[in-house]
Amino acid sequence: MPEILGTNRVAPRSVLVVCRILSIASLMFGALFVGWAFSLSSGFSTFAVVVLGLICSPYILLWFACRWLTTCSGAIVIALTLAGFVWFGVDAFLAVDDDAQGGLILLFAPLVQLAAGVAAMCVAVIVDFVERKLLANQPRRKRGEG
Repeated sequence: MPEILGTNRVAPRSVLVVCRILSIASLMFGALFVGWAFSLSSGFSTFAVVVLGLICSPYILLWFACRWLTTCSGAIVIALTLAGFVWFGVDAFLAVDDDAQGGLILLFAPLVQLAAGVAAMCVAVIVDFVERKLLANQPRRKRGEG
């Protein structure tokens, strides 16, 4: 279990479980979007593999973020980011057939998601660090104290 700033305190089990569920959900949604994109492609090519990797990359970024966070606040930021990614991804994939340049959405939507993911990861890490710092400065309670 991850320690908080070198003290003997560890992250609550519920936070670790939520982070694991978020990381698995992130990888699952990434795989689902890759499968959806592969169903839209006309065949297997190097370009298709690159686009599929680009589509999956924001979700892998969130997976890494979930592996490092140890507080509830950081997990909430990542959960909201994942919900936004899924909403934006579904919206982007549904817009692919709207016009002749719809396929470009498969290139630009993941780039926007990556930029938003990096920003959200920075916010989550800062929030996580501040919360850990505040927890480390609080005196410990003994069992039986309210």
